[in-house]
Amino acid sequence: MKKLLTFAAMAMIAASFTACGPSAEEEKKLQDSLSALMNSTTDSLIKAMENMAKQDSINTANAAADTTKKDSVQAK
Repeated sequence: MKKLLTFAAMAMIAASFTACGPSAEEEKKLQDSLSALMNSTTDSLIKAMENMAKQDSINTANAAADTTKKDSVQAK
């Protein structure tokens, strides 16, 4: 009888561990949330990189203009 109770208790414990998990609907919601987060993060990184490239272009143009001004002042 003790063996039967022990077996039943072990079976209940094993069943409780296997029954604890997200459902397919919860998995899909989680996957959708992660996908949306990745998309928004990627978009933010792309925008930041574009802004950096624009700023680099502006800095390069300003440096070229400053050099031109210095050269024209020295030539006079």
